[in-house]
Amino acid sequence: MPNNSFNIQATCNVCKTTDCKKLVDFTSDLDKEHYNVMKCKNCGLLFLYPLPNLTPQKLEQIYGEDYTETVYPDEQGKMDEDALNRQMEIVEKYVKVGRALNIGAMGSEVRVIKNRGWNLTIVDASKYALDRARKRGGVDELYLSKIEDFSCPPGSYDFIKFGHVIEHLKDPAEVLLKLSQMLRPGGIILVDTDNADGLETRIEESIMKFMRMKIIRKSAEKLVGKKYNLRYGRLTPPVHLYTFTSKSLIALTEKSGLKVLKSINSAWGDPTWFPTYNKSLVERMFIGIDQVGLKFGKGNVIAVLAQKI
Repeated sequence: MPNNSFNIQATCNVCKTTDCKKLVDFTSDLDKEHYNVMKCKNCGLLFLYPLPNLTPQKLEQIYGEDYTETVYPDEQGKMDEDALNRQMEIVEKYVKVGRALNIGAMGSEVRVIKNRGWNLTIVDASKYALDRARKRGGVDELYLSKIEDFSCPPGSYDFIKFGHVIEHLKDPAEVLLKLSQMLRPGGIILVDTDNADGLETRIEESIMKFMRMKIIRKSAEKLVGKKYNLRYGRLTPPVHLYTFTSKSLIALTEKSGLKVLKSINSAWGDPTWFPTYNKSLVERMFIGIDQVGLKFGKGNVIAVLAQKI
């Protein structure tokens, strides 16, 4: 049932404070559960409350064939591979080629890491995505596991790629600390995610209340050419559970025993951080808004490059 109280005691995953405010509540189109959207008054982290119960069966349902083929179509593979090559050129300025861990198996671009000479391990909770990666080849080790359950000796990796995953996790702080421990001293982690302060995200938040009206949502779906799942900015339960600001992402990284070397703000369509393929007219309009936002430091993509101390 909807919770109309604005005095919910929810704890920020970054600051560990309960000084958070409720912004809105809504029922997810995907799992039909009701969620509150909370904002930390200190670091600006946006998060869902309560968090969904992500059983193995539910994870496979969420991240199975439909999700993988929609989010990571083969047609975008070349653009993603070029983007990852650009990212790896940055990474390799700080660390020598060695052992790499990639969280997630969905994109074809992960082969780039192997092709650059790295010994590559992939971890993913989706059997479909892992089977897809196995068929493509170019990976030394694959593990079917939630990253929360994956284990290895401390200092096992020289580089960890954590691309657009942190927003999906129930406890990002716990996982980032765990990944920090997996890095050898001097090792590098690259974390990227959506930006809660992005101009396009803020505009989406503003129009969300209108999307609750079926007639408006149906019209939007016709324009976009696909089903529009009700969300708040980038929060799409039970898929996206958090949206970070640069401040909150940097704070969480530093609390995990990592030194931030670079903090990056980018936008959709950026050939290095978020290349886009075959978007509808309306989506291209929002991409344009995002690129305008970037000129004011309000792009929709943020990343940190950090080193194990």
